Amino acid sequence: MKRILLIVLVFCVLLVSPLVASSFDYSLFWGPAIMDFTYPGVSMSYGMNFGLTKSLELSLWGTSTLTPKFFGDNRVGLELDYALLGVRTTSTAVVGSGINMLVGGGIMASTNNSYNLFIPTDVFLSLSTLTVGNPILERRERLAKLVVSYNWFQNKVGVIFNIALFDYYLTGTWRDYR
Repeated sequence: MKRILLIVLVFCVLLVSPLVASSFDYSLFWGPAIMDFTYPGVSMSYGMNFGLTKSLELSLWGTSTLTPKFFGDNRVGLELDYALLGVRTTSTAVVGSGINMLVGGGIMASTNNSYNLFIPTDVFLSLSTLTVGNPILERRERLAKLVVSYNWFQNKVGVIFNIALFDYYLTGTWRDYR
């Protein structure tokens, strides 16, 4: 029941947020990840970004292990990010800040709990130390993203590190202002 409630909540946020947003860009992204510095395998992050305002964006993302067990550990996050060094987009044909920094926070769901169910387990803070690009240019690279989470079931702090995330904008690009 909790899983269904979470899914309904996420879909409501995703459907309503573009309607009330002052910006209309969204993108798909992917990139390599380190889910735990002691974990021997390879992981990847993937997801979608939705521009809410000129400085705020909402991200729905997942991080999964690829080796040694394919999709053996999965985490899904809902994150709100704020651009620190200027607007990420102007919502016009004028380009926003091409170099930026993002700080954010949110909630993460995983199976890292005593029930072994896929439910919300963590709150987290994130910092993308450098972003290059913006929606108008159709691409953005986020470099050295660090996510520090607290799992209240295990009373444990966790870290997810992305050396690079590659955003590909589907709307809000220069093509939308011709």
